[in-house]
Amino acid sequence: MYLIVPAFSDMANQCRIVFKPDASGAALKQYRQNPEQWTEVGRMNAKGVLVYLDAPKAVVQAFKQTEPLMAGLEIDENELPADERNNSYCLRLVESENDPIGVTFLCRAQNPLHAKQLANEFLPNAEVAACEVIEAELGDDQDPGEDDEQAPLQRPKG
Repeated sequence: MYLIVPAFSDMANQCRIVFKPDASGAALKQYRQNPEQWTEVGRMNAKGVLVYLDAPKAVVQAFKQTEPLMAGLEIDENELPADERNNSYCLRLVESENDPIGVTFLCRAQNPLHAKQLANEFLPNAEVAACEVIEAELGDDQDPGEDDEQAPLQRPKG
């Protein structure tokens, strides 16, 4: 579940977008009860425009289609078409920074954060050394060679 959290006075020019994989229903109420269980994955500006969002393409599209965005907006990734929700991720798990070998963990997840959570459930004491998409899902209307004009927005540098 993705949620746009209302901005506080020190962040009045931007609202945070947070994510919790197992949330459902009244997300804002759940966020207010346990905000530490949610992870910030994006921002919207004061004009209701998406600034960046670390999420699958279908989720980014769902947010962009509802612009201008408003605080309190919820996007449930489980309501999106299943073939557009998940990517395959390859994670290298290591026991410590000095572990040269590590373990390769493959999974299907909604975003890199979700993939890391799945990896931590599998090997709770390991650290994620690297995470990369190994297979991107294409929508029915997109050919593999077609340019992607609606690529997910990336976190601004700096």
